[in-house]
Amino acid sequence: MGGGVPVAAIGGTDEVMEHVASGHYEMVGTFNGNPLSMASTLAMLTDVATPAAYQRIEHLRAAAQDGIEREIKACGLTAHVVTAGAKGCVVFSDTPVTNYRGFLDVDDRFSHAHWLFQHNNGVVPGRRGGKTEQWLISGPARRGRYRPAGA
Repeated sequence: MGGGVPVAAIGGTDEVMEHVASGHYEMVGTFNGNPLSMASTLAMLTDVATPAAYQRIEHLRAAAQDGIEREIKACGLTAHVVTAGAKGCVVFSDTPVTNYRGFLDVDDRFSHAHWLFQHNNGVVPGRRGGKTEQWLISGPARRGRYRPAGA
């Protein structure tokens, strides 16, 4: 929201926020009214996070998901791709994980091997190992380097 600058946001119903707007309740906080935080948030929300930017993210997300799913199928891996905006992950399971208990059933040995495989191919993924591998679309410079383990 702040484009890399620390900011905070609080939301609520019209009824609740009216107490703040009317002055009956004073809302205080570290970043409230900080000129740099407010300027960066305004720029992020009006100049950076534009409809064109979101269209580009969606295009890159679809290309990444399609390519990874194609490699998963070509290699006969038991995995699927889950995406949300610019983020995504490969889940090494034949069924979608829809809750915590399902997540516990995912065999994380494949995820760990996948994490190591990415490092060996010049892609530095997020946190080490785990039951899912996560990625963030960062632009075309890294396109084509990411491969599911075994591809």
